[in-house]
Amino acid sequence: MTKLEKPYQIEIAGVGGTGVLTAAMLIGNSALLQNVHVVQSEIHGMAQRGGVVNTEIRMGPVHGPLIPDHEADVLLSFELGETARAMNKLKPKNGIVIMNTHIIVPPSLQIKKGAKYPSLEEIESIVKQFTEKVYLIDAFSLAEKAGDLRTQNVVLVGALFATPDFPITRESFEKALTIQFRKKEQVIKANMKAFELGYNKMKELMK
Repeated sequence: MTKLEKPYQIEIAGVGGTGVLTAAMLIGNSALLQNVHVVQSEIHGMAQRGGVVNTEIRMGPVHGPLIPDHEADVLLSFELGETARAMNKLKPKNGIVIMNTHIIVPPSLQIKKGAKYPSLEEIESIVKQFTEKVYLIDAFSLAEKAGDLRTQNVVLVGALFATPDFPITRESFEKALTIQFRKKEQVIKANMKAFELGYNKMKELMK
């Protein structure tokens, strides 16, 4: 088993229909393929598209599946509005935030008269009160380039793998993806392209 000297913890925030759980499974399975100890939890909101879905992934010398407040190394946000809601999990100052800029207005807001969805600038301003390490990824556009809009989640996973000190290799992810989708060659191809696009975009943003 590959032993990490200290915990590496990822908070994934999103809504139903954006592939949060699939992304978490791929990350967790990548860690297992590399013999890294990993535990994770899932928190579900409304059982419909647009309902809140959070996943916590803990790797290394950890026991319980829940990340304590202010200890996540990375907040990976699949939906802009959910970023601010999950900020309490992130390490102050040193934590990394990767945000999908694509907006999905929740059903609860759509039916509320006069309710206003916050702008990207407003969300970014809130997040930067906690950390300057904020990276905006237009996962929708990159997934479109990959040939499948359903791969937005893997675009963001690719960005995660590009962050400094991330303990899991790209090779482990490729194996996990191949196992996950087995003989679906077109699905694997689109997801690998999405991963590469997200990975390269993150490297570009970090220069």
